[in-house]
Amino acid sequence: MGFWDTVFDLGKKALSEGTKQTKDVSNRLSKLKRKSDNDLLRMVTDKSWSSTVDSKDKAVARQILKSRGYTDEQLRK
Repeated sequence: MGFWDTVFDLGKKALSEGTKQTKDVSNRLSKLKRKSDNDLLRMVTDKSWSSTVDSKDKAVARQILKSRGYTDEQLRK
């Protein structure tokens, strides 16, 4: 296998992984957009949820709340 074949294969793998991660975030966004502000705030701020809500869901929930007008300070409470 030549140099360019290796570069091509690495590029394909990187693109595939990027596509997979984009789909994952899109799925999480679709799922969490339907939740109320209170549910999302609970996910982001309530410590008892930390063991049941993974960090990716928390990050997406935080972004949804920001798009709904919440400030960083409100999300830290």
